[in-house]
Amino acid sequence: MGLPHNSFDVVVTLETFSHVADQPKLIEVIANLLRDRGYLILTTQNRGIYMRNSRIAPPAEGQLRRWVTMQELRRLLSGRFECLRSGTVEPGGNRGLLGVVNSVKVTSFLSRIFSKERVVRAKERLGLGQTLVMLARKRR
Repeated sequence: MGLPHNSFDVVVTLETFSHVADQPKLIEVIANLLRDRGYLILTTQNRGIYMRNSRIAPPAEGQLRRWVTMQELRRLLSGRFECLRSGTVEPGGNRGLLGVVNSVKVTSFLSRIFSKERVVRAKERLGLGQTLVMLARKRR
């Protein structure tokens, strides 16, 4: 028994999108569940950051990891949804340039000039957060 189409005002999916084998199909299912102009709140791992984080263990056998970038997420949603707001949260990554940007020394130095919260928010606005956050509305 499936859920009734066009019957929800909001669908929320947190940190599951990258573990779904058929992401376009999931988006289609969500769009079918939502009423016209209904909202989707989605968070998922930011591939650009996770690929540059040495603390991420290799996937366990059978574990799906289909991390996406913000651009890919927007493209996947664009057929059925309009993006209202998007961003990243929780700066992360420690390889390459991210190793410098997120180093204790750089963060500590910048936090003396600006508050630590402002430094974190700036990194998030630059797309350096490890989690992508999207608020989208279903198209009519």
